[in-house]
Amino acid sequence: MKTLSKAAITVILLASMGAAQDQSDVIRARENITTLQSMMRDPDSFVLEAVYLKPNRKNGPNICYYYRSRNGFGGMTKGVAVLKNNNRLTDLTDIAGGVYGYCTPKKSIDITSQVVEPSR
Repeated sequence: MKTLSKAAITVILLASMGAAQDQSDVIRARENITTLQSMMRDPDSFVLEAVYLKPNRKNGPNICYYYRSRNGFGGMTKGVAVLKNNNRLTDLTDIAGGVYGYCTPKKSIDITSQVVEPSR
C-alpha cells in the first residue's frame, strides 16, 4: 500500500474544501469589498485583483483581498487586506511581515470568481 506525502494530502484537502465551499464565506467576502474600497485614499481607483480564503484552524477562515489603488503620489500601489472571522477588516499593506502571517496564497482557496460574479 502506497502512502501519500503531506504535500499530496494538502492538495487533496484544499481541492475538496474548494469544491464544497460554504457560500457564507463568499457572501461575507463580497459584502466587505465596499468597506475596503472606502478605506482607500482614492476609492475610485480601487481595483480588486484576487480574493483568497485562508483556512484558520483556531478562529475560522480569514478572507484575503489583493488589490491595487492610487497612492498619495498618483501612482498605483498593490495592497493586501484581511477580513478575519470576527469581521474586522485590516489593511496589511503597510505592516511589515503582516501579509506573510495572514494572507499568503499558499494553502489558500482562490474564491475570486465566486466573489466577483453576481449571485444567481
